[in-house]
Amino acid sequence: MLSQSVRSALQTERKRLQAQVSAIDALLVDDDGQTHTLKAPSPNESSNGAGEGLRAMFRRILAENPRGMTVGELVTAVEAAGFRPSGTTRTVNLLHGDLSRLVKAGKIHKSGKRYSMPPGGHQ
Repeated sequence: MLSQSVRSALQTERKRLQAQVSAIDALLVDDDGQTHTLKAPSPNESSNGAGEGLRAMFRRILAENPRGMTVGELVTAVEAAGFRPSGTTRTVNLLHGDLSRLVKAGKIHKSGKRYSMPPGGHQ
């Protein structure tokens, strides 16, 4: 079963994709000769349009899931929220690196295979 934040992220991504399909359909139907352009989302732009980066995105997702999440669950959630790596490094590898640094800095808590925000919330 999906957590509420993952479900919400998937629904938001679905709406974003439906909007893109509608915009493409409008281009295909346009017979008046006018040229229309679509703004391509940046690789790190979240589906909510905030331009949220990977670290901010997964910290927000962790804050919404107090019981914590595994790396696999986090990958699914951030990709559903619209994150796409701009290079060849996979999302899971980017997450592992950032999570490791934040655990060492005490900004993220790790228990077993689950990551969560430390007691007291955001730091």
